[in-house]
Amino acid sequence: MPFLRLTLASANEFDDASRQRLQSGLTRLMASTLRKDAALTVVAVEQAPPGSWSVAGAALGAQDWSAQLEVFITDGSNTAAERRRFIAEANALILAESGRPAQAPLYVVLHQVPGDSWGYDGETQAQRHASRQSMAAN
Repeated sequence: MPFLRLTLASANEFDDASRQRLQSGLTRLMASTLRKDAALTVVAVEQAPPGSWSVAGAALGAQDWSAQLEVFITDGSNTAAERRRFIAEANALILAESGRPAQAPLYVVLHQVPGDSWGYDGETQAQRHASRQSMAAN
């Protein structure tokens, strides 16, 4: 049940079609690189005005662009190689879908949250894992 939050700082508005392509692409990428269930993947795409972000202490200008993708996954569920591949492919996908040049600042952060501190529908991932193990043993 991964959660992704993509925040784009740009004066150019992203239309619904662009937002949907980013959401669909990131969902597919989670399934193909990190082995996550697409049906449980949540992607939020948010836009911030460029002046609300700064780089090197200077606010981004009207022509500037930056983005950050935060991904929350259960700790230990992916290898370092899978995480590296996801970061590289997510970077390429976001740059391609947003039409920005490769040198535009784009940050990708994978938060690996302990299973007992991460959950949905009232159950932690650790509880879900224990339930699956118990059912498999019976």
